[in-house]
Amino acid sequence: MRDERSRLKLNQTDFGDVGGVTKKTQLLYESGERVPDAKYLSAIAATGADVLYILTGHNAATHAAVAALKAASGAATRTAGTPDEQAALQEAVFMQMRRGLPTDEQLLLDAYRALDPAARKKLLGSLLAGGSPPDEKRQPESEDVVQTNTGEGVVQIGKAAGSITVKNRSRR
Repeated sequence: MRDERSRLKLNQTDFGDVGGVTKKTQLLYESGERVPDAKYLSAIAATGADVLYILTGHNAATHAAVAALKAASGAATRTAGTPDEQAALQEAVFMQMRRGLPTDEQLLLDAYRALDPAARKKLLGSLLAGGSPPDEKRQPESEDVVQTNTGEGVVQIGKAAGSITVKNRSRR
């Protein structure tokens, strides 16, 4: 939001006035502590603010280009001859779409595409589940009691913030 305000050469007071809010509320919007409502967004859009950019981080031109490339990709895939030609065309379209993304998203896509299929499946499962994959252990929280077998007959038991070690001594 701050980027759009700066692009329009308005200070926080003036931009807030356009949206019908105080300078303090404008500051809270820009810091992410509050979320603007539709009335505010509509008012600033009327002055030329790119509301799509404010909401998504991508400007309207990027969204239009991505939509056009997706449409072209679908049409090209239907008209391309061999599977190799289709794959090459899809890769070219992907690279065009990739250029419109922020650097962190480009890096994420590149890293994902470098993974083998099993690792991709695991990563997607984790992302869609909103946490660690089910086959991985989560990190214990401060109040969790943990028990760890460290091998050689040593078992650690205690809270995550600190633990005690109990050695297994066999008696003969």
